[in-house]
Amino acid sequence: MWNQCLDFIKDNIEIQAFNTWFTPVVPLKMEDGTLTLEVPSSFICEYIEANYADLLGLTLTKYFGENINLEYQVIVDKGTVKIDQPQHQSASDYETMLYPNYHFNNFIEGQSNKLARIASMTVAEKPGQTSFNPLFLFGTSGVGKTHLATAIGHKVLELYPEKKVVYVSAHLFHAQFVDATLKNKQFDFIKWYQDFDVLIIDDIQEFIGKDKTQNSFFHIFNHLHLNQKQIIMTSDRLPKDMLGMEERLITRFKWGLVAQIENPDFQLRKDIITYRINKDGINIDQDVVDYMAKNIHGSVRDIEGTLVALLANSTICGREIDRNLVDNILGSTELNSQKELTIEQIMDTVCSFYSLEISQIQTKSRKREVVQARQICMYIAKKYLDFSLSQIGTYIGGRDHATVLHACNTVKDQIMVDKIFRSDLQKIEESLNLA
Repeated sequence: MWNQCLDFIKDNIEIQAFNTWFTPVVPLKMEDGTLTLEVPSSFICEYIEANYADLLGLTLTKYFGENINLEYQVIVDKGTVKIDQPQHQSASDYETMLYPNYHFNNFIEGQSNKLARIASMTVAEKPGQTSFNPLFLFGTSGVGKTHLATAIGHKVLELYPEKKVVYVSAHLFHAQFVDATLKNKQFDFIKWYQDFDVLIIDDIQEFIGKDKTQNSFFHIFNHLHLNQKQIIMTSDRLPKDMLGMEERLITRFKWGLVAQIENPDFQLRKDIITYRINKDGINIDQDVVDYMAKNIHGSVRDIEGTLVALLANSTICGREIDRNLVDNILGSTELNSQKELTIEQIMDTVCSFYSLEISQIQTKSRKREVVQARQICMYIAKKYLDFSLSQIGTYIGGRDHATVLHACNTVKDQIMVDKIFRSDLQKIEESLNLA
């Protein structure tokens, strides 16, 4: 009867899917109206339940009757190899991809990030063993989410060198999944991530609208959480605000601790400035430090960007860091009214960098340097301006939203693989006081 069920299922799904998910399933027994199926791993069980529950239910009803119940028995041991446990790799077999300079000792604590930092330290000391699993860090861009998440990874490796830790941006995770799908290696992709002890996913909101990627992450999440492995995620918004994210994922995001990191208050701004100038060996009068802390607003990234400009002016031009220089760097003596970034500024800066005229990127030219400059303009505009894709396309050559989205994804992909391109983009962002 089970073979009849398999024939029916095979007729209703793709052969590759059938071979992957149903060929390994073995019927063990039929007792008291309950069919028990043996499956090689909890992952296969979860995947069948998530994707083929309706088809399986219909099939069992067709051949066993309406009152049939179903149970799974997961193989725990087969010979000497545990089927549902991936073989553990040594640390030399993979890259952690952790940012090298992000540690707890250079993350300055204040009221705006105290809860998140304490929770992160707790997680780092006992990964997977606390109620903070998953740890979900959220806040606006530049407040230190990536720094804190990466610091956890470094601390775990310091305390537990045998553990496998990996950091990955949501964008790269998605790109890897798409590549695995094209090569029919989704199962290998999922199993690889399930082998980590600590998984750090940055900018998880980028999974929004990517249903298949969300589905894969769902199975990875379940496996890691079930096996008490630590999951850390960062986002620019709360789980409940992630329209386009599957409800079952949103629910899981809230299983552990959701901790916000806010923009720094006056005391934290002062501490950050003091730490940075002491680190760089710069002498600045305390009243100027207070003046800077009072008037430099925004995220930690904004503060550090302003400090870079101040130190550059002081070092290169030999100017004393005083209130006048602070005022000049901020753009005016009315410190709270910094000039807002515009698309025109972005296009002008990018075109200057590549020795192009703005009119060239507004044309339909397919020259490589023109296309690259145009795509960078769209990427920066999407990243830093509160404009829709259609609005950005209208400003930059009258393109549609699909063209802008393609441009942004192209730039993101190139950042991952091209060091020279990544350096050029950083220089452009520095020119716009964005880095």
